[in-house]
Amino acid sequence: MIELSSIFGSEIKVTIEPRQAQRSYYGYPGVHGLTAMMLGSRGFGLAVTGTIRDASRALVEADIAAIEALQWLGYAAYSHQGSNYYYVVWEEMEVVKDSAGKSVYLVAPGVFTCKFKMHGKGLI
Repeated sequence: MIELSSIFGSEIKVTIEPRQAQRSYYGYPGVHGLTAMMLGSRGFGLAVTGTIRDASRALVEADIAAIEALQWLGYAAYSHQGSNYYYVVWEEMEVVKDSAGKSVYLVAPGVFTCKFKMHGKGLI
């Protein structure tokens, strides 16, 4: 099992999003309205928000690329602060920008930061 802080760093917050029902709607000739078919749930959502800190802008961008590459991996099991998350696939990474479109900040001499959100889905 992979610890989420070993991937995203120590400044993260992990939240579970509720399961969503998966429904399919169909219309048939001669039928007034739609018929709905309940197909079960789509699994839980897993959101990781955090801050990347590194010594240079290039290292922050390399960390972003490494996190972004998780989207192309298969499912895996993760843990964080005693909670286990099984069969998680990462679907979307978002770098949080301010109103001026800036995403990487120099907060102190030799300290660059970037805020991010990573969205995953548990398959079961």
